[in-house]
Amino acid sequence: MELLSPAGDHESAIGALNAGADAVYLGAQLFSARASAKNLTVDELKDVISYAHLLGRKIYLTTNILMYNSELPELFEIMDPLYEGGLDACIIQDLGVLRAFRERYPELGLHASTQMAVMTAYGSRWLMGLGVSRVVPARELSLAEIKEIKKTGVEVECFIHGAMCYAYSGKCLMSSIAGGRSGNRGRCAGPCRQKYSVGNSDYAYYLSMKDMCSATYIDKLIDADIDSFKIEGRLKSPEYSAGVTSVYRRLIDEYKKTGMLRITEDDRHYLDELYIRSDRQEGYYFRHNGAEMVSVKSPAYVKTPEALKENIRNKYLTGKKKIPLEGTIKVKCAERLVLSLSTLEKNQIQSGSESDFCSTKDNVPGRISISVSGDTVLRATGSPVADEMLSDKIKMTGDTAFVIEKLNIDNDGESFVPVSALKKLRRQALEEMTAAVIKNQDRIINPEAVMRHNDLENSGLHTSGKNIGNGRRFIAGVRTADQYRAAVKSGFLTDVIIRNLNLLSDDEFMNTALKTAKENINLYFALPEIIRQKDAERIKKIAKVAYERGIFSGVYCDGVDALAIAEEFFARSGIRGDMHLYAYNDIAASVIDENCVSYTAGVELNSKKLKHMSGNGNSEIILYGHLPLMYSANCIYKTVDKCDKKTGTCIIKDEKGHAFPLVPVHEFCYNILFNCVPVSLHNAWVKIKDGSIAENFRLEFSIEDKDQTAKILAMYEELVAGKNIDVESVLGHVGFTAGHFSRGAE
Repeated sequence: MELLSPAGDHESAIGALNAGADAVYLGAQLFSARASAKNLTVDELKDVISYAHLLGRKIYLTTNILMYNSELPELFEIMDPLYEGGLDACIIQDLGVLRAFRERYPELGLHASTQMAVMTAYGSRWLMGLGVSRVVPARELSLAEIKEIKKTGVEVECFIHGAMCYAYSGKCLMSSIAGGRSGNRGRCAGPCRQKYSVGNSDYAYYLSMKDMCSATYIDKLIDADIDSFKIEGRLKSPEYSAGVTSVYRRLIDEYKKTGMLRITEDDRHYLDELYIRSDRQEGYYFRHNGAEMVSVKSPAYVKTPEALKENIRNKYLTGKKKIPLEGTIKVKCAERLVLSLSTLEKNQIQSGSESDFCSTKDNVPGRISISVSGDTVLRATGSPVADEMLSDKIKMTGDTAFVIEKLNIDNDGESFVPVSALKKLRRQALEEMTAAVIKNQDRIINPEAVMRHNDLENSGLHTSGKNIGNGRRFIAGVRTADQYRAAVKSGFLTDVIIRNLNLLSDDEFMNTALKTAKENINLYFALPEIIRQKDAERIKKIAKVAYERGIFSGVYCDGVDALAIAEEFFARSGIRGDMHLYAYNDIAASVIDENCVSYTAGVELNSKKLKHMSGNGNSEIILYGHLPLMYSANCIYKTVDKCDKKTGTCIIKDEKGHAFPLVPVHEFCYNILFNCVPVSLHNAWVKIKDGSIAENFRLEFSIEDKDQTAKILAMYEELVAGKNIDVESVLGHVGFTAGHFSRGAE
């Protein structure tokens, strides 16, 4: 059972280890989901890895963002020395990075980030097939759901403390679309921490979650056999990392030892005062949502008292601590010098010693012994070497990771030993002890993978434009029966996607409305964007019935959970990747290409990056649609008043007056917040129509009624036919944006 702590800089990492973290997760100065943290240089990371391994702990690097081709060579440049230096694992969002690391670094642990939005045992097993050994599931899952994921055999890492997003991680585009700062790229600007009105309500912080604190039921999480308990907070101070770690270290150890959970006043003081956002709540493990989980009045942090910070600094932030050793030096005339060193057992450490920095003394790596031989000892012609000098020189460990607390001296009293020989002996012994404690095996980077990864920016992994000439597809995604009826009457669509599983379960709709589809229109259905473990079997049954009808050409999958379920029914030729099954680089596209016949071009990519990716399989670009900004387990209706499971779309406004439609998905209990204006790429059609960016074109309908749907379809039909279009009469009342097509996201 692992206690995993955050570090935003070198000091935080050392402090967390000193406070008893079994592992620390941190980021390099590039390619981390907390780009605004100070993060660590490669040299600092190597230093922390060495220190952690000396203590018997682990270090995980966060490479949990979506990556562009142009960035992969620099990522490898950072990773190569860290892998060779013993880095234990990486936390990953990008499927391309996952594949590349598995090929290039065969002994590296691969952990699926919460940014992958894994919510089921199905998705977990699918990722295990790609080499993932650990999953960080969505924070919204209940403990019962997590237990089901555990049954797959994958390790599970769960958050127990810290800030929480309002949206399911990895499926939030709000910061990206609103201001160009992508959460998928580690640059979230935190728009959920702003004020909004809901319907006619006053402005308040309806999307700002209180910070999570699970101390009161850490016993239940321990009993559930969760593999790793994760503290959030790489943007927070070293005092936070060390202080919170120390509390959970004591709680976990005491419960494991006594079977009792005892939270002291000191514990409460630490947890209440260390950077808590207004108030704290206990997370989703035993509730699905609730108004009490939201900091409606204020998202501000409580200021931490200076006395508390100073106390933590004095305990844990005074630099690296030493591993205690016991030694024996043997000095016998005409024999070689011998120095033996052993780590002390935990019960041998003297209270208050330099190494006594963790309440459980878990810094001691277990009993390890080494012995080295030095120069041959000569008989003294003058005064023989004294015990005091032997002790003084051998105990002089300097800035190494060790302190020799006890030295046994076996001196015959008639020998001479030069100081240089003692220094050489000491240095050799400490080097061997370091190697014995760390146990780093020589790691070799796979040379074949290095050759494949060279020059990704220029060559790519696919032949550009390989699908051009296979025929265009014009696709509409619909969520209502009226939108469906408008779509099947359209004159230029080749495909229609039904995005509402309720329609698939509606016999009247299935038996009558589907008959109106023209013979040249292919029908698809989409699995829900959010598939929780609790809903997975029900969704799977609906998908199975739809598949068995024999009228659907395939299914759209918005993540690995959906993909794993779809593969039980459809062959690759019937599976298509949706917008949150991300491919921002060639390697990610190749992973999706192996499992899907097409993928959706990233809505955060600009035209240049889209064009570069155009050869990667059969891509689809979204020409029109109110993009979903976030999906949330918390219910806005319940936060404001109550949810009757019947209420329809409502409007959320920011303080600038932008009106965002929020659509509840009552059957699976989540909300979808759509952008205030739709993306419409009609002005870019001249750049798109030649197939150099994509050959398949999609229009997504969400809040539009039947007439609006018909008008928009007609406008695009005329655009494709080369006619002049009247945008003002169709979109003038709502406006539109080109999204990231020109600018791209940071």
